[in-house]
Amino acid sequence: MTVHDVARALPAIPVLREHCRSLAVLDLVLNPGGVEPYYSFAPRWSRGKRPRS
Repeated sequence: MTVHDVARALPAIPVLREHCRSLAVLDLVLNPGGVEPYYSFAPRWSRGKRPRS
């Protein structure tokens, strides 16, 4: 299986975005303490822009 095969198997971008957002929320809710996680979503990032660390 190549990266191209994997990319073809992914859902449409809006669906994938919602899945990822949902997984981030679940991860936050199910985190039993420890270090405070930081999650962000910036839908206005464009190609070539990277999030600030």
